[in-house]
Amino acid sequence: MSYRGFDFEKNAPLFRPPKYTGITLSLLSIFVLVCMLAVWEKMVPINHQITLVGYAWKDCQEPLELSRVSFQQETGIHVEIQYFQESTLLQANMLPDSIDFMILPTANDDQTFNSSEMWAEKIPLAFQSSNKQGSMKGEKPLVGWIAQNTASSVNALLFNRYLSAPSRGQFDFATKGWVGVKGDRWTKSPNLQMFLPKKMQQLASPIFNAFQLREGVSVNAQFFDQDSMLKALKLTSQSQSKKYLPDLVWISSNAMATHFETLPFTSLGNHGVVSLPKAYLCQWSNLQQTAERFHHFASKSI
Repeated sequence: MSYRGFDFEKNAPLFRPPKYTGITLSLLSIFVLVCMLAVWEKMVPINHQITLVGYAWKDCQEPLELSRVSFQQETGIHVEIQYFQESTLLQANMLPDSIDFMILPTANDDQTFNSSEMWAEKIPLAFQSSNKQGSMKGEKPLVGWIAQNTASSVNALLFNRYLSAPSRGQFDFATKGWVGVKGDRWTKSPNLQMFLPKKMQQLASPIFNAFQLREGVSVNAQFFDQDSMLKALKLTSQSQSKKYLPDLVWISSNAMATHFETLPFTSLGNHGVVSLPKAYLCQWSNLQQTAERFHHFASKSI
């Protein structure tokens, strides 16, 4: 066939339609589907953001706002804080049911919050001196209170642990003139190390589980007979590996009196629970606040 001197059979056309195989068509379809999913994901974002709601004393707004923004950036957990002017005017029965935490200065003799059943836990955060001469006499402790009925106890405690951590919230408090506290070293997932007598193993297991669910803290417990525990503690404390000492030790007071005199542990008592061995806090621990909270939690759970 020719058209005005051009032979189509002898001369190939300048353009040939592409030939698609079944495999090519399948790959093309997958590519189109992926593109559609990418566009759809941008059009309909899925919001899995966690939000904490708390109240705080207005005088600590500056350091709290610095820490709140840093905490959100580091953890992805959104924190909403409503500030009030006079802490003495806000009583426990005036708070909404949806609150996760409260931050306010609490005097040692203030029983409103210490005795209230709406608080599950408290964490010391800082001190503000009311005495311009710098006397410790006028300082009021700023305390983070965790609500008993919060559905986000792990995150509420995480935020308050962030505020009390030397490398996090304590830096913000210091820049605004507040006096710091000895908080735990910051980590999102703390690992609490404990030595306990073998006879406590069955009793302690459900307490460990409940504490881990409430705090988001892993509990690594080792159970010994008394002599083996004392040997392990002595060897570790005399070595260069003091960081491997447990944060908390439970042992009879008789053993402590005769063997623990040279070991770096401080008695926590037993909160009046006679059936429990005494608890001892390691002076080298980076999780002293968490260890004390566990001791208090365990004593209430028996």
